[in-house]
Amino acid sequence: MKQGLSPLADSKRPLLVQGAEARAFLQSRRAKAKRKCRPDEMYCFKCRVPRRPAADMLDYGQDAFGGRLSGLCSECSTVMFKRASAALAEQLMGTLDVQIIEGPPTPKWVA
Repeated sequence: MKQGLSPLADSKRPLLVQGAEARAFLQSRRAKAKRKCRPDEMYCFKCRVPRRPAADMLDYGQDAFGGRLSGLCSECSTVMFKRASAALAEQLMGTLDVQIIEGPPTPKWVA
């Protein structure tokens, strides 16, 4: 309510908000906070901005859900992750040092 969402009636509790208005409010707030990463960047949750990996080094591995890039933030050394295809990993090999890591086998329960 302090950020601009208006209830249907101010005098009654609990406060009610129309669903379409709440959805539009949340979508606009999400769009303002969204940070687009370039292919050679990953989002650092500690710094809250897209950053290149430290020393331009990344690891690429396959898991049960697809490919994943990981690296350290160049500012705070937090581990950063990004879902990526094998094609993107190959593309990044031209500008970054990408290490291919063999992952553990896929569990039988994951189809």
